[in-house]
Amino acid sequence: MPKLTERLIKEYPDTKVILLRGSFARNDGIDVQDVDVSLFHSGEEQKEMHIFENSTFYDIAVEPVSVLDNMEALLYDPYLAGSYADAQILFDKTGKMEVFFADFRRKYPEPEFHQKRISALTNNLEKQYQDVLFAIQNENEIDIHCRFATYTWTLCDVILVKHLKSPSWIRGLHKVSKVDKELMNLIIDAEGSKILTRQQSLDLLPLYSELWQGQFWDFLKSEIEWLIVNVSEPMGFHPLNICFMMGIENREDKADYFERWKKIVGNNTILPMKSELEFTRLHSLMMKKLNFADSI
Repeated sequence: MPKLTERLIKEYPDTKVILLRGSFARNDGIDVQDVDVSLFHSGEEQKEMHIFENSTFYDIAVEPVSVLDNMEALLYDPYLAGSYADAQILFDKTGKMEVFFADFRRKYPEPEFHQKRISALTNNLEKQYQDVLFAIQNENEIDIHCRFATYTWTLCDVILVKHLKSPSWIRGLHKVSKVDKELMNLIIDAEGSKILTRQQSLDLLPLYSELWQGQFWDFLKSEIEWLIVNVSEPMGFHPLNICFMMGIENREDKADYFERWKKIVGNNTILPMKSELEFTRLHSLMMKKLNFADSI
């Protein structure tokens, strides 16, 4: 990490703070993962940089240091708050970050911020629930699969944030298994309890390589290879399904890709394909399990 820090400071001489965030900062012990880094500088430039080296994908956010002036905005953000609570300081020219993060971690679990984060995600989940219902009513098989994949992704995010964990798109259900096995099993059942063979997973690789290009594909390929090694886990189908449905959703040729997917994976009886009523019951049950019955 020191070499990366030096490289970033050389590229941005006005760097004030560099943070390590995500799974590396938490020391999750995952063999293949992306490294989330935030660089804050005195300029106004804001962008994302991606570096793929030695089987590691570096996801670097470049932001104005003024972002750190608004701690409350970070505490309210369901996708950022957890990673800031876990962050490690790699470089601090301001000399203020130790105090900043001590205060941030103290406030992070407070109900005012925690409930706001959960409410933001449940609002997203409610919208995605309606999107799935719309696809069901239009009898659009591909849209049902794509919308339901997004729904289950957000559902995992809600569960994790409720348990004061950071969301995780590819390994979300894997992380849910650590905090709530009952809800994990409900999601697996709703996704059709599909368990792929290693050969099926390998056969899917060419599809993903067509959908995801460049350095991000290099990272995603390493993630999929990790999933293939762990394919016997009951939550293994979840991320493969999400990655694929995300990849085809906005493509004009998605019908062709979907047919190729089905030839490898087989017909998948996800809950919304079985019954609109059963999907509605699942949504209501999930909200009650998460103590959000009033939001439906």
